[in-house]
Amino acid sequence: MIISYVDERDGTTYQLIKIGGLFWSLTNLQYKSEGSICYNNDETVSDLYGRLYDYDSAIKAIPDGFRLPTVDDYRDLYFMDNRGSALGFLLKSEIWPDYPKPINLYGFSALPFGRAIKGENLVFEGLGTKAYFMLDEAMSFSLHSFSMLSILNKNKSIDYYSVRFVKNA
Repeated sequence: MIISYVDERDGTTYQLIKIGGLFWSLTNLQYKSEGSICYNNDETVSDLYGRLYDYDSAIKAIPDGFRLPTVDDYRDLYFMDNRGSALGFLLKSEIWPDYPKPINLYGFSALPFGRAIKGENLVFEGLGTKAYFMLDEAMSFSLHSFSMLSILNKNKSIDYYSVRFVKNA
């Protein structure tokens, strides 16, 4: 089941898909909030890939009535059809350079947008080969080439990731 949601703050329309007991955004959050950035600081990529957020900016950017996914939400996706780390193959959009080609079975449409790592200088990495998503409690979820999927259990709140938002179905 797919429904539409219009973010009244900027007029962006998001498609939401029901997977399990949640509605998930089918695209990365695009809301230009304080603290959000674009990959390589290039605003033209946000229409396709959305924006990148650190934890604090992600919490502020989520539309009213939605929330960041939790580790348990992603674990539910992960174990949805008992394929373990191969599930990444089923969540990726067809533009990934993987072989065999991803099939996006659940409509999650993950894009290989990479991330930005804070440090002395901001470092962008993973465009075209990795996807990172912010989770609640400043954790992250990642997809890599060759269909791997993992939940990172250490605090990554200082880095910038894509944001998918959810709400209960």
